[in-house]
Amino acid sequence: MTEAYSVAAPNRIRRVMAARMRQSATEIPQVTLQATADAEQLASGGGGTGGPRVTVTTRLLQVVAQTLARHSRINSVVVDGETRLYETVNLGVATATSQGLLVPVIRDAGALPLTEIADQLASLRERAEGGLLRLEEMTGGTFTVTNLGPYGVGHFSPLVNPPQVAILGVGALEPRLGLAGGEPAVRTCLPLSLTFDHAAIDGAEAAAFLHDLAQAIASYQPDPPPERT
Repeated sequence: MTEAYSVAAPNRIRRVMAARMRQSATEIPQVTLQATADAEQLASGGGGTGGPRVTVTTRLLQVVAQTLARHSRINSVVVDGETRLYETVNLGVATATSQGLLVPVIRDAGALPLTEIADQLASLRERAEGGLLRLEEMTGGTFTVTNLGPYGVGHFSPLVNPPQVAILGVGALEPRLGLAGGEPAVRTCLPLSLTFDHAAIDGAEAAAFLHDLAQAIASYQPDPPPERT
């Protein structure tokens, strides 16, 4: 008896993404480091929300961008065999759409106030789903964040998005028993998975970034970044 099946023919977006992921898996020596951050302040908003569009993801993106500004080795790309370190953080945000996975970019994210990040993220996601993103909105990223938390996933191993050298995987918020003021308390925690190109970055450099990011999440405050002079 022949079983019935259907064929899911890949569209252009899926073909491009498949080629990039094969390149990533076969050409880049990848290592994934995992950590769990105390996200109590991040999840609660730290005393302020900044508007209806500001979510935990928005706050996290701002913290990631500001931390990357102190770790240029992580905020870099490999082009023609050279590692280019950037001061400006152009943050790619992996976005699932009905047509496939897209990675729109929030430019200079480390210098943006929380509400601007929220507005740009909402606009990029809406236009990504509608197939309206421009090429320049999907290129030039220096680091990518991919969030599987809404699906209940914890730690995982995302693939680096070439030519970038690192990607952060974000899992689902979860309650864990910890300490608050020296007393046992249930804390909201956030699983983090940093995959990096070990040919471009040493393990200690990646670990230092992940450690600083976890600390920044734990001490989150909703204040916008200072204006540049």
